Amino acid sequence: MFRPRWPVDKVDWNLSDIAIAKQFGIHDANVGRARKRLNKPAKLPKRDWASVDWEKTDPEIAKQLGCGRNSVRNKRNELRKPKVKVFRISPARYNIMKLLAKGTLNVGQIRKKLLIIGPRASERLVWLRDQGLVKCRRKGTFFFYSLTAIGRRKL
Repeated sequence: MFRPRWPVDKVDWNLSDIAIAKQFGIHDANVGRARKRLNKPAKLPKRDWASVDWEKTDPEIAKQLGCGRNSVRNKRNELRKPKVKVFRISPARYNIMKLLAKGTLNVGQIRKKLLIIGPRASERLVWLRDQGLVKCRRKGTFFFYSLTAIGRRKL
């Protein structure tokens, strides 16, 4: 049977593990283990990121929201990321896109025109497809590739 050396019945389980650990002078990992064994899920507060004044420092924002500085730093970095996808296309992929701008081709035709081995051509085409730059159509055992509207704009 699980019996921690601190009074589990007197714990306010709505607090964070760190707050409980400070209250009883124990390590927060022990609180996490007890929470797991006693089936007491953590009730984390929802943070109102919209009300944050981002001119303040991270510790001030953390104190306002009741969270750690790392949470604030991660959110700040998330907001700094550009919303538009930036594509860095290798020369080989760019050459494939230039070929596809002329019309629809299958993998074998692309291989012959660019003098590259089969698996490498397929890998590059799959990457371009995943980025939304080319579309794929299957006919029998052949895969035909053509540029999408986004792919045409990137050329």
